[in-house]
Amino acid sequence: MLIIKTLKTGYDFSQLWPKREPYLAMFDQTRAVKLALLSLTLMPSLAIVTAFLHLQFFGTSQINLTFAMTILFLSIPVQAFYVLGLKANSQLPVSLRVWYRELESKIKLTPLVEPGLEGKADKRLGKSDNKLTFLDLACVLHDLFDPSKRTNKSFN
Repeated sequence: MLIIKTLKTGYDFSQLWPKREPYLAMFDQTRAVKLALLSLTLMPSLAIVTAFLHLQFFGTSQINLTFAMTILFLSIPVQAFYVLGLKANSQLPVSLRVWYRELESKIKLTPLVEPGLEGKADKRLGKSDNKLTFLDLACVLHDLFDPSKRTNKSFN
């Protein structure tokens, strides 16, 4: 069950981490999230094509190898989300803790969220420094950069 929880945390982390902010490109997490999401969309089709071609050229005499290659391709997204889950649950370095506190103060001072809507970071604000994780940072960044939660959004 711990593996499934870590996979779910990795997937949630990949959905929360901002992908379009240009200055977040320096983070390894941005590249890892993009690769994990790419592998989730690309690997199943690549596994099917590989299995089809392998069966077409070698027939059923190499069915064990075909099955192993298909399982290998299908396991790559699982591995990617597992690694993201481990990273999401790891503690923030001291330099990022300071940045997290700056972002947290910006969220508290400016009303980024429309009245009645609660952001994902609201329940994480005020957490002690030694318990901050990359998932907490992803939640704060998501609330900060998500344009659908801005107060200046006009409803017609």
